[in-house]
Amino acid sequence: MREIVLSASVASGIGIFAAAVFAFGVLCFLACFVATKWFKIKRVDFKSTEGLDGGFSPVTRICFISDLHFPMMNVNQKELIAAIAKEDCDAVAIGGDLCQSRKGKRAMLEFLGKLAASVPGIPVVIVLGNHDVRDVCGGDDAAVAEFAKELCGCGDNIHVLRDETLRLEIKGTPCHMVFAGLKEIRTERDLKPVETFNGAADLCEEGDKLIILAHNPDSMKVLKDAIEARAIETVSLCGHTHGGQFYLPFNLEFRLLRKDVLPREGYIYGEFDYCRYNRMYITCGLGQSLLPIRFRTTPEVAFVYF
Repeated sequence: MREIVLSASVASGIGIFAAAVFAFGVLCFLACFVATKWFKIKRVDFKSTEGLDGGFSPVTRICFISDLHFPMMNVNQKELIAAIAKEDCDAVAIGGDLCQSRKGKRAMLEFLGKLAASVPGIPVVIVLGNHDVRDVCGGDDAAVAEFAKELCGCGDNIHVLRDETLRLEIKGTPCHMVFAGLKEIRTERDLKPVETFNGAADLCEEGDKLIILAHNPDSMKVLKDAIEARAIETVSLCGHTHGGQFYLPFNLEFRLLRKDVLPREGYIYGEFDYCRYNRMYITCGLGQSLLPIRFRTTPEVAFVYF
């Protein structure tokens, strides 16, 4: 009889422990979900008023967002657009992965149209990410081109670059921003990152700013030698990493679960002097992939000054 009572007591204790563990897991998940609901403003100061040869170089202001992952972007869209429109920027750059899947396409296009309308006269420069190419377009080049055309149709000030360059005025100055917008390195075909960078460098005149816009930071590994050979100051803007969406110590997320090279080396989030003539910013993005949660990383809008 005593053994039966003890067994019942042990079983009851195990049940209580299991319930407590389950409740704790649910609370953790809810906390990680809530972490996706707001965004922070990040100001990145790469300012320099001296060119390589000592010439004047005007300060350029770019709003940089990435990895919206519609329908898995949970931040308040009205507040997000208002925060971007409030800043006096020379351009808005979007670093790819606008959609997580086809299901988010319509909502993303509506958002993009509202964003473009909120910054009239300010160029919105976009590159595509691996989810855009693979999950929205099925990896088909014709479908990717059509998707890019749909994005451009959301506003007269929208430009989608796929290994292409774009030279734009910097407001109130005789100088220009020159964008080298790269194709997605893991999923696109006929990649020409070095040719695109050199083409952008050829367009630069004294005082101009050269911006490399790429979804995956690994694109910079391909460009490193070309940047150093041209000896032109550049700023690169990248996304893709989410800052480690579920941030684990010792870089475990990237060492164990991902194949990206630079993130495995520690280029996950923030400001980096990648090589002598390049300063790189990797944003943690706005949306989520796979699961609608974040742990120890917050969605953000970055304002980059250089």
